[in-house]
Amino acid sequence: MKGDRKRLILLGVAVALCVMAVAAYVGISRSSGDSSDEHVVDAATLGPGADPIRTTRASSISSDELLFVSMIPDRTAGSLAVAPLSDPGGMRALSGLRCERVAYAGGRGICLIRTGGEEAESEVKIFDSKFDVKREFELEGLPSRARVSRDGQYGAITMFVPGEEDTSEPFSSETKIFDLQSGEEAVDLEKLRVTKDGRPFQTHDLHFSSVTFGPDNRHFYASLGSGTTGYLLEGGIGERTVKVIADHVDSPSVSPDGVRVAFRRVVGGEGNWRLFVLDVGTKKVRRLAGDQPIDDQAEWLDDERLAYAIDNKLWVVNADGSGKPEKLLSYAFSPAVSR
Repeated sequence: MKGDRKRLILLGVAVALCVMAVAAYVGISRSSGDSSDEHVVDAATLGPGADPIRTTRASSISSDELLFVSMIPDRTAGSLAVAPLSDPGGMRALSGLRCERVAYAGGRGICLIRTGGEEAESEVKIFDSKFDVKREFELEGLPSRARVSRDGQYGAITMFVPGEEDTSEPFSSETKIFDLQSGEEAVDLEKLRVTKDGRPFQTHDLHFSSVTFGPDNRHFYASLGSGTTGYLLEGGIGERTVKVIADHVDSPSVSPDGVRVAFRRVVGGEGNWRLFVLDVGTKKVRRLAGDQPIDDQAEWLDDERLAYAIDNKLWVVNADGSGKPEKLLSYAFSPAVSR
């Protein structure tokens, strides 16, 4: 987990530096006088042999689109971008929002970006389908995970926060569920009673590390702890109890049909994360293809495929364990699907 935190912090610093470097610019990079707002980023920016990337200005978010943080190495780096889910590599539309993590559903989105420089502080922006920010507030910590319920009412945000002075850990995770319409905290996960096999479960020194919402918008899964001590919990908005339903689980993501949960699990040494899928009904677990460590909360593109980020590239893999991971997009991070 320490290795994951170091990679996350280094990645966040890189994103933050890119965003700060372009703060003086207004709008999105485009050719002067070009009414189409289309722009081609070629090898001069991307390096020898790189495939050109076509961009345009984003005006709104439609259904069945892929949202992500665009990391093209120019003055647009860190822009929230959208692309057709049917052809994400064809044209990416860049918005004026700068994010490090993004989530979106039901006409509302969450954009997380650090604001405190060396301090562990971040800004949360709640935006609509036209990228208009409707509400914003600050949270302590560095952006880690974000999810939105499918009706757009609730949002789950996980931050890496400074560890307690009496511990050896420099950072720990803190997860909150907010009502995105009011901006108020809807669920204090730390106050929920946790059970396992019908008995109280000891959660001392364990922290919630991420949340994912089910199709009914009130039901959720959460991970508690991490690595070999991680647990998958099941609960609901308004309930006072959550129950452990699986062990060795981190960063869950529920499928669109609600019957499977993708998650990370350590295989071998520390930080050697791999993707798995759990069938909620049968509790059968299947490992997915791929041999690269994954420091991301995977996103379901549909009921058959998942996307995740590694080193500013998006990859797609089959949910049934077949095939091998294939590159979906370059210079992209934090995938989310508008449904």
